[in-house]
Amino acid sequence: MLEKRFEKNENFIVQELGNEYVLVPLHSQVGDMNHVFSLKGVGAFIWERISTELTVNEIVAMVEQEFDVNYDVAKHDVIEFLSTLAKNGIVTN
Repeated sequence: MLEKRFEKNENFIVQELGNEYVLVPLHSQVGDMNHVFSLKGVGAFIWERISTELTVNEIVAMVEQEFDVNYDVAKHDVIEFLSTLAKNGIVTN
């Protein structure tokens, strides 16, 4: 998992609102708020790094440094977050 690279699904409209990203799938019906995703904080930080072709391990190291957490915590959080995005079809690897 740590050497994987993730790619954003282009079937989502992404809008940056201040320090937050709002993601809406193109296939959802207007007003269907069950499929709208909001990313902020660490999630927004990770989202910004997905497009740079970094490995999961490189993103973990960046989270560790940026948020001053130990490696194991950063690794757990990044893997869990990316797994959730992948499960919802927001990213692929």
